Amino acid sequence: MRLSLVVISSSGDILEEEVDGLYVDTAQGPVGILPGHDRYVAALQKEGKFSIERRGSRRHFLYEGGLLDVRKEKTFLLVNAFRPAAG
Repeated sequence: MRLSLVVISSSGDILEEEVDGLYVDTAQGPVGILPGHDRYVAALQKEGKFSIERRGSRRHFLYEGGLLDVRKEKTFLLVNAFRPAAG
């Protein structure tokens, strides 16, 4: 089972993937979202990072503000902007 992830920025950038896990800095602290996670909504930090895991490797991104919305069928990260993290 995979997690269907959609990341959307206010400028229209979209990242849509089936992943094994999402790890994101929320305003309440870091959280990990795995397939089958219960419904969950959280505000994101003003600036933070998220990582997506797929087949044992992780890709890291930086984001600016937004919202995490975990639903049964999809998980959404709605952010002002995002970009791959250096290194």
